[in-house]
Amino acid sequence: MATPRPSPVRLVAPSRLAVGTSSVQGSNVACHGVIVKALCPGQTVYLGVAADVTTATGYPMGDGETLTLEVKNVNELWFIASAAAQAVSLVPFYYA
Repeated sequence: MATPRPSPVRLVAPSRLAVGTSSVQGSNVACHGVIVKALCPGQTVYLGVAADVTTATGYPMGDGETLTLEVKNVNELWFIASAAAQAVSLVPFYYA
């Protein structure tokens, strides 16, 4: 049986989102999915799907951790951090 080939993707310009101790929403960028990378040395960034995300309810991402998520818009994602001055890198993509 042949191994299925992954669908090719077209990347959209990456962006960096500052994340602190108040929830912030991802930018308004239509896509098929997004690659999220936590940039939070010694801290944790938490991912959620609503403005009420907290450090107790969000998905924890340690520094350098990467997730690939299928979403229709980056603004479906919300972030909060365990300390001020953290960040995430966001790379939206489309299936080619």
